[in-house]
Amino acid sequence: MIQINQTAHQLVFITGGSHSFLDGHTWLVGLVVAILIGMVIVGGIKSIAKVTTILTPTMCILYIVSGLIVIFANFMNIPHAIMLILK
Repeated sequence: MIQINQTAHQLVFITGGSHSFLDGHTWLVGLVVAILIGMVIVGGIKSIAKVTTILTPTMCILYIVSGLIVIFANFMNIPHAIMLILK
């Protein structure tokens, strides 16, 4: 499981590292996520169901696309990897 501090540090890294507008303000990420989660929880089970019906397929698609990108980026290493597995 990922924790919010890991998410905040990744956002800082993605948005420019030490030059990021979030550097030193990672608490803002936690605050935004806490507010969003609070809104979902207060909305009840129907609100949670709405969010998960959108998030789950999106996460699956991102996972598959990311995996394919990694495979195609390392296409030349596939035969060597298969040989290492079978060895």
